[in-house]
Amino acid sequence: MKTNLLLLSFLYLLISTSCTREREMPITDLVNPFIGTNGQGGCFPGAAYPFGMIQLGPNTVNTSGEPGYTYKDSVISAFSFIHPGNLTMEKHPGIKILPTVQKPHSGENAMHFIRSCYAGFSHRDEQAEPGYYSVTFKNGIKTESSVTERCGIQYYQFPTAANYGLVLDMITPHEEEGSQETSIKKVDNRSIQGYRKYIKDNQTRRIYFFIQFSQDVNVWAGNDSLRPLANGKRITLPQSYAWIDFGQITNKIIAKISISSANSDGAIANLNKEIPHWSFDKVKRDAKQQWRRTLSRIRIKTDSSETAKIFYTALYHAYLTPSVYSDVHGNYTGVDGEVHSVGKGIQYKLAPLQYTCWTQYPLLTITQREKANEIIQSLLIHYDQTGILPRGIIPQRAIGNPAISVITGSYLKGIRNFDIEKAYEAIKATLTNPSPEINALRRYHFIPGELTEHSVLKSLTHAYDNWCAAQMAKALNKEDDYLFFIQSSRNYEQLFDTATGWVEEKDKQCRFKQTDDSRKNTWFIPHEIERLINIQGGKQFFISRLDSLYASIDSTLYYEQAYGPLQHTPYLFSYAGVPTKTQYHVSQIRKLYSDTPEGLPGNDNYGQLSTWYVFSAIGFYPVNPCDGKYRLGTPLFKKVILKLGQDRRFIIKANKENDQYIYVKKILLNGDPLKRPWITHEEILRGGELEFILTDQPTTNL
Repeated sequence: MKTNLLLLSFLYLLISTSCTREREMPITDLVNPFIGTNGQGGCFPGAAYPFGMIQLGPNTVNTSGEPGYTYKDSVISAFSFIHPGNLTMEKHPGIKILPTVQKPHSGENAMHFIRSCYAGFSHRDEQAEPGYYSVTFKNGIKTESSVTERCGIQYYQFPTAANYGLVLDMITPHEEEGSQETSIKKVDNRSIQGYRKYIKDNQTRRIYFFIQFSQDVNVWAGNDSLRPLANGKRITLPQSYAWIDFGQITNKIIAKISISSANSDGAIANLNKEIPHWSFDKVKRDAKQQWRRTLSRIRIKTDSSETAKIFYTALYHAYLTPSVYSDVHGNYTGVDGEVHSVGKGIQYKLAPLQYTCWTQYPLLTITQREKANEIIQSLLIHYDQTGILPRGIIPQRAIGNPAISVITGSYLKGIRNFDIEKAYEAIKATLTNPSPEINALRRYHFIPGELTEHSVLKSLTHAYDNWCAAQMAKALNKEDDYLFFIQSSRNYEQLFDTATGWVEEKDKQCRFKQTDDSRKNTWFIPHEIERLINIQGGKQFFISRLDSLYASIDSTLYYEQAYGPLQHTPYLFSYAGVPTKTQYHVSQIRKLYSDTPEGLPGNDNYGQLSTWYVFSAIGFYPVNPCDGKYRLGTPLFKKVILKLGQDRRFIIKANKENDQYIYVKKILLNGDPLKRPWITHEEILRGGELEFILTDQPTTNL
């Protein structure tokens, strides 16, 4: 009898556990790719792979003329292969495709035909999830998209009794600067290849493509006038487009798509390696599984499905960049315009570095350490080709040298599987390379306002870069370099106007000029917050000025969550001894995020806003990405598990009774009271448990 009771108890426990697991929502179902697709978010809902080369998604037609996808729009103009994470900054040679039931008429204007193919849609007929996007147009065409790391696949279902076709558009946008060249070749009955390139700022940018179809096709290509392309034939024009005639043999067609920055052979190799089959469902399933593995490195426990979706969508956005840039054989086009190879390694496109160095890269040093090391290898390859580290998408508009903090921060956090001496050499060369900004810093110890726009912010960022270099020099026992860089890191003091107490613009005659940005830029000295407090007159004055910054969380007069140099400011209260104000403002700012298309408080800038949310929801934040410390805030969830690899975990727990429990009464690290408002990177990587005892009232215990 006792044996039977034990057996029944075991079966009950097994069934209960099984049911609990069944009720648990898959982590990929907690991602809403439509968050941030309206307003200024700059996000897109298309199919994407973690750090993938190709991002296959829709472009919509909007009155502002901006590229990309906007949720409020109701017409799709094409599917692009690449979707930049900041639509205001980066342009590239676009290749776009769109299934259509239209057929070009003899002599029809190219733009007229392309625009006649634009397709209306309703959001009711649209679906997006990690690695997958689907839409059914009002003309009856259903298009499903999925991706691998370097390739894409689309599945078209056409209405019966229609002209089945596909538009390949390399005409729009036609306002790009510099000369363009496009090429389309029909390889055989079922495949086409080509490229689009243009020259901008004396730099050649190019993208090669290869597309295979699941049935025989006819190809018509040209500019204004189309002509048939026979197998093996090619057209090369400044701008071109093609109509791919599917005929009416079947109304279900698959197109496999690959791209390369190196050459057509690279695009072909990518497709042969990553999608050698014709199973759309397999590609979709594999992409979803890869996202599940990637996102599950952080697990949360919460009663709110809305906050869970906001969090995992933010994490999803954080893992879209940097994107793979090299082919399966390791080939890519370098910044010198030549084709290079990284062999079995991976080269990344590092354009968004100036945005992601503050939060996304610090996140990678916790959850994706192997990826962080690969990215540093890419930085050093850039140095090999140019003699300096990369600055940003448009170097002359970049703020500072973000690669310096990425390399230094990674090294100091134990990521060192790269040529350390070369890395330091690259840092030193970048900070001493003659340029108008570097020359001005040597002469004036600041960048004069008449020399460049954003002179104050550039001066402050250069000061931070020098501080990072000083830490690297110190770690490598380069004493003379350390003294030089640490002195340069305090050049920001030259811009403090004692009359106003703010950092102000200065001209070559050392005269101050007050600007509206002064109250924003003053806070951007992440390497010496304590010194900033003293310069401003002590903690009380510092706190009162920070209070004025946050006088109204909805006001854009001073505080803007989307303005990168301000994103760390809620954590500055803890430096001045009032962590309760940090806890309050962090919780208020988190409310600016939502599970809606308008759910980001500004341009995400390659995941910058999203990664702020990830850190601030977990409960700590890297104010200075290179000092190895994370300032404590207030956790949003009852439990967070950071999977660190090698079976190590760091767990953050909180008695989150309700939304009013935002104030920290006590913090325990591995069961012992923590008497400081920060935690170190080393403490996190060792694994363990950080417990927040929360209350709904401000407390002075911490």
